[in-house]
Amino acid sequence: MVDGKKITYFILLIISALLVGILYVAPQFFIGRALKAQDRPHLVAPYNLHSDEMINYLPRGREVYDGHFFVSDLFSDRKLFSPTTALPPLIMSLPIFVAGGNINFAYQIAQFSFSALIFLAFYFLGKVVLRSRPWSFFLAFAATLTPLARDLPRGFFSLDSFLNKIVKNFVPIVQTQFDHLALYRMDDPLITFLIFIPTLIALFVFWQNPKKSTAVLFGALVGLLVYTYLHYWMYLALVLFLLTVYAFFNRRKDSARFYYLAISCAVFLLFALPYILNILNISNLNFVADWRDRNNAEEIGRQIYLSSTIPHYIFYAILALAVYWVFWKQKKQDTAVLWWSFIGVMPLLLNMQIMVGFNVAPDHWFFAFSPLALLLILSIAIELVKKIDKKWIVAALLILISLVVAKKIVNAFTFINPMPEVLEAHTIDRPIIDSWDWINQDLPDEPRIGSTSFLTSAHLAVYTSARPYLPTFFNTYLTNEEGEERVLQMQKLFGASPEFLGILFRAKGRSEMTCEEIRILYKNPLLKCSPLTLHNLTDYFYPFYYYYFREKDYSTINSVYPHLEMPEERVRGLLNRYEDMPSLNWRDLPLDYVYSGPLEKELAGSELENNPELKMVYEKGGVEIYEIIRQ
Repeated sequence: MVDGKKITYFILLIISALLVGILYVAPQFFIGRALKAQDRPHLVAPYNLHSDEMINYLPRGREVYDGHFFVSDLFSDRKLFSPTTALPPLIMSLPIFVAGGNINFAYQIAQFSFSALIFLAFYFLGKVVLRSRPWSFFLAFAATLTPLARDLPRGFFSLDSFLNKIVKNFVPIVQTQFDHLALYRMDDPLITFLIFIPTLIALFVFWQNPKKSTAVLFGALVGLLVYTYLHYWMYLALVLFLLTVYAFFNRRKDSARFYYLAISCAVFLLFALPYILNILNISNLNFVADWRDRNNAEEIGRQIYLSSTIPHYIFYAILALAVYWVFWKQKKQDTAVLWWSFIGVMPLLLNMQIMVGFNVAPDHWFFAFSPLALLLILSIAIELVKKIDKKWIVAALLILISLVVAKKIVNAFTFINPMPEVLEAHTIDRPIIDSWDWINQDLPDEPRIGSTSFLTSAHLAVYTSARPYLPTFFNTYLTNEEGEERVLQMQKLFGASPEFLGILFRAKGRSEMTCEEIRILYKNPLLKCSPLTLHNLTDYFYPFYYYYFREKDYSTINSVYPHLEMPEERVRGLLNRYEDMPSLNWRDLPLDYVYSGPLEKELAGSELENNPELKMVYEKGGVEIYEIIRQ
């Protein structure tokens, strides 16, 4: 017999998931429509708003689309597997395949489909833990349409944070246009949650009813997290360890649970072994130190974080006490132990440096804990309101869901008339996009292209199959010296003066400058000063050095890792190398083509059209592409 109520809930669930997906892509739909009306191109993930995606994550998804899995070095001939994670680029490649290589469309497919899938994952997580459809719907909407599953702990650290991160998300009044919602970021959380939330479901299912099959599934999923995102797998691996220790001491009462957890540990280690072997294989190679220092927000030392962690400890202590009163006192010891494991891992990870001498981006650990904090608070709330009439609870949840959905709908419709600065941030000169299309259609597979601009490299690595010569920090094993040498070679061949390079290198980390200040600094009153200009001229080495010149302040877990100006000693060293560099020919470099567009012309230098080594093969709207003649 067909259960009509279940069918109704299923239809409602699918409609809700689709609604979440629509709300994620709606702002970009309206932005794209407005730009089309102005005959301007639309970029869904422009560099100035999505720098992490542009220089870290999307190029690796593009690599898989271009036939390179596993992903290795994008900018050199070294074929070592990257220590970066393997699953996200594989997952991101799927919408790129669906979109036929159109990155704009692919990113929108990912935003729509992945956010809808994450909604479903949170709903089923709620069904397993909360055992209530209305509460599960609330969890799913709160987790996907608000920052609560991403940033909940910090919402309780001050009144201002509480209002901004929690209260205002349930007030459907929009003062500022937000063109992206809480889970928009690649790889974390938009891709990471696709693995992390099902892993939590498997853990809760196993803990409620320990079986060999669910133990294997949980261990395998934690193993997959190793190839997804560092902080999430380390968090759950430590949870697994604590649960196994608990089960070991409790094995006389429950030997099966310990046996099954041992199986989970074995499966996890089996999955993690290839990753560990790859790390050991590359860890002692000479270029890895530079790669690590460019990429890692690593906190070295064994000092204890105090002032910045006290709010965290208070939050965890309150949750632990609540677990004691709500679950342990009510004879739900196994449930309490699980929640205490989730909570107890956090102080250990926040102070990992005490045990191993370093901590990696310690302000990221709460990303893994936030979904569980939200789930725990809802679990406690359910226990506390048991005596209230269920109809009132359902009504309250429906009102809250309606408010949060209404807020995002209001926000989406504000983009019917986007603010000018929003449109400006999401566009780029049409000739640049036309050149990408030409490269994809008319040049041989994966042409090697030289340019003076890191931003051109970032765009070519995402929007074309080209192999740019200037590297970005995350996806290459080149040493700093090798990367710098490529910069100097390109600038030399483009004819930049040492005086100009002195200004360019010293301007790193000064992206707060105004357009007029940049014109004065570069003595160029005609600079367009688009959003890309600010990065191109005031943070030139940012896509390569990244964390390398940040302040070494390891006293707080809330570091913002400022990208500082390049030390004068480094600037002088680069300029000395540039002036001492012998004359170069284009044929001396492993390149096929040379790209010169608006970004390159901002970086000064001579014209290329009269160079006998170069043959112009493309020219449109200020973008020129030259073939290097090798005969």
